[in-house]
Amino acid sequence: MLGFASDSAYDPETITQKTTKCRLAQELTKWAESVGKGEDFRNAIWQAKYVDQKDISDANSLFDLADSTGLSGNEAASVLKDALFKDAVDSDWMRSLEIDPQYVPSVLLNGELLENPQEYKLYEQLMSQHNVTPR
Repeated sequence: MLGFASDSAYDPETITQKTTKCRLAQELTKWAESVGKGEDFRNAIWQAKYVDQKDISDANSLFDLADSTGLSGNEAASVLKDALFKDAVDSDWMRSLEIDPQYVPSVLLNGELLENPQEYKLYEQLMSQHNVTPR
């Protein structure tokens, strides 16, 4: 995890706490993606965390978010209980370590790594270079 924050604010304990706190949300996002609701669920998590200031490490909050996006909160509980998407998230974490971005956020698109984009136009340029069609 050392490569994730090379600036003076790096604190291994804080980084671990932050990534661990979002683990349940990551597993449920993988589940939501598998049933065609990934984008809706990611948007709900974003809204909850950054707009509504909710704790996305709280399983009950995540179950409510699942319900709010047309998924089943009860099924979400089963997904977490049975760790159905644990391996998928573990794989994502391992891939991230292989890529070894130096800054968060970073975006990988078709093998090109965009690290710490500060302006939306940088995302637009990356997508344009890779022929991603805007919605």
